[in-house]
Amino acid sequence: MKRLVQAAAVLGVVAMVPLLASAAVSRRWTKPAERLPQVQVALVPGAYIKVDGSPGPHLAARLELALELWRAGRVRAIVASGGFPPGGRSEPQSMLVWLTEHGVPADKIIVDAHGNSTYESVRRAQQVFGIESMIICSQNYTLPRAVVTARWLGLDAWGLADETVLRDHPRTSRRGIVREFGATFKMLYDVIARPTVRTDALVAPLFER
Repeated sequence: MKRLVQAAAVLGVVAMVPLLASAAVSRRWTKPAERLPQVQVALVPGAYIKVDGSPGPHLAARLELALELWRAGRVRAIVASGGFPPGGRSEPQSMLVWLTEHGVPADKIIVDAHGNSTYESVRRAQQVFGIESMIICSQNYTLPRAVVTARWLGLDAWGLADETVLRDHPRTSRRGIVREFGATFKMLYDVIARPTVRTDALVAPLFER
């Protein structure tokens, strides 16, 4: 039993290393909205949507950040990137409806229905839609991994963090933080191995290479 406890402790420390390193490295590129540069797009990674098709609290908070950037003129378009969870609804479609209802023109929204992971969202933005600069809008505990992924792939990437979900939904946030341990190891694999992603697009690129 003692050895098992020691092994678990070692694994816990090992798991913490890439997570803490990611957070430390990304800090210089994660800033308040008013201190962020003008870039091509705001990237909104997909998250849980409700049964009625509307964004869940995590996704709604990310969309609020993207909307703030759009209204401030810091981005020229918004990428709604997500997938179709098994038995679920389209995350990008939910985002498209929310954004248009809040005044963003549909032709300024890039709908990416194959962004099933952070890596796929970022890589497809780069390879399929010709994007070179972005501000990623996500929760504060997932944002470091997303920004480091994009930077490692050569994008001029910045981060805008939501802190409201961690405060208002602590239980789901704790589960998300735990998942970050495994997701950070996956990030290391993705940026080193650079697996191929689908290259088909549902809309034409707004930014030609």
